[in-house]
Amino acid sequence: MLSRFRTSFLATLPITLLYGISTRFLFQSDLTGALLGTLTLGLVLIGPLAIGALTVLFAPRRYKTSWVYALLMPWVACLLLVGVILWLAWEAWICVVMAAPFLFGMSSIGGAICCYIFRRRQVGRDLNNVILAFFVLSPYLTATVEHRFALPTSIRTVQNQIVIDADAATIWRDITRVAPIQDAEQQQRFYQLAGLPRPLEAMLSHEGVGGVRTAIYANRLRFTEEIIAWEEQRSLTFTIVPDTAMVGPSKLPLKQIGGNAFSPLEATYTLEPLADGKVLLHLSSKHRLSTRFNAYGGLWTDFIMSDLQADILRIVKARAEA
Repeated sequence: MLSRFRTSFLATLPITLLYGISTRFLFQSDLTGALLGTLTLGLVLIGPLAIGALTVLFAPRRYKTSWVYALLMPWVACLLLVGVILWLAWEAWICVVMAAPFLFGMSSIGGAICCYIFRRRQVGRDLNNVILAFFVLSPYLTATVEHRFALPTSIRTVQNQIVIDADAATIWRDITRVAPIQDAEQQQRFYQLAGLPRPLEAMLSHEGVGGVRTAIYANRLRFTEEIIAWEEQRSLTFTIVPDTAMVGPSKLPLKQIGGNAFSPLEATYTLEPLADGKVLLHLSSKHRLSTRFNAYGGLWTDFIMSDLQADILRIVKARAEA
């Protein structure tokens, strides 16, 4: 039975899975996370590359030169790793989906590199150990080096609008202060599935510039919003400062709002009267991304923020027209 396992094309999976789990743990642990970090090229790109390479390096000899094995078998290792990460609640599912193109693509590249080496030449024990050490250490070396360079920052703007059959005074009342949103008013939206909680209410200290809105979301997430521009029944702009102090440990992704990688910055409501007596309500917001993957990550954050804003506008419309 043991000999069959050694020659099985599945024999490499325990090794690659153990490597993937230990690497993911070290990159997020309290002791080494500050030096390595999860949103790094070392983990997101080079980590899967190493998994693909190890899949071929530890494979039975007859599979080392198979292109099909080298390109596809790393996917099996990655799927097992993803399953364990989700089971351990190390990441929200949306983060795994976002990382999937890098995970599967780079693991196939790693497998292809080793397959090419084995097809081109006879690899002895010494060279095999050198290749093994190179790929095992490469995620850690890459992350350590990249921390010497500042993260690029991208300021993203998301805009939504909706036509409301109500007067400006009614709409203004519903956006400056938000009365508690009842369950009957809620809808299941993508941003909620992605891990963002639904809005519950917003309170205003006083009207005009300098007033402070306190926006309360589910899971005890809050935002402190200081008004910096106030034009009665025309325009309202406020800064956004997340408060995650009350968010429980089981909601770890919410703790990252306002952190080094992502933070909302400000939002603006604009009321545009239409000729038919209706009002076109605009909602625009800005958020910051500071990662090595801003262009790609921005596609996701723009979509999620747009879905959240569309839900907020939907609620305002329903209330104003009622």
